[in-house]
Amino acid sequence: MHINIHEILLGSVSNGFQWSTFLTSMCGVVVGGLITLFTSIYTVQKNYENNFELLKKQEEIETKATIKAIIAELNGLRQIFEFEFMPKILTDEKYLWFSYPLGTDYFTVFNANTSKIGKITNDELRECIINLYITAKFFLDSISTNNSLLKYYEKCYNDIHSFSSMSQGTPEQQENLNIALVRLAESKTNNLVPTCQKVMVLFKQLDNILQK
Repeated sequence: MHINIHEILLGSVSNGFQWSTFLTSMCGVVVGGLITLFTSIYTVQKNYENNFELLKKQEEIETKATIKAIIAELNGLRQIFEFEFMPKILTDEKYLWFSYPLGTDYFTVFNANTSKIGKITNDELRECIINLYITAKFFLDSISTNNSLLKYYEKCYNDIHSFSSMSQGTPEQQENLNIALVRLAESKTNNLVPTCQKVMVLFKQLDNILQK
């Protein structure tokens, strides 16, 4: 069967087939399909955008809650420094004669939320928080070292005076006692005092950032 393009455009051929009706139906199917396709794409896109916004808001809420918890923990640490460490460390006394128990985890909130620290958008706040915790941890390590030195000093002292308070001990025992005292002095001068001072400076810096 020979089909003339002109006949198709006119809407009929010799066998009576209605091409105009066929083409109209096909166009309707195609247009309808395209409309459905674009509607589906638009719906998927909007759902993605809405879900993304919800996740973003949820993350912002969680980050703010994390910051509040960290600030609360740091305020608790500040009280320990101000009322316990500073009065005994920032003095003219050459040695720190106090032994502190360190069994408590002072950084519970921070340790549980380390993955969220990087999500704090305020660069200055994020850096200050990290520096505070690093410095505070170093300070507690210094306290632990000082505790060990105190035990060593007590051992050296007891070795000399175990039998008599008037005993001078052997030259070796006296040397060990003097070494213990030197190390205790260095522990306070080189580690405890400057680190305690740095922690307090960082606390003031944190206050200034939060007040902005």
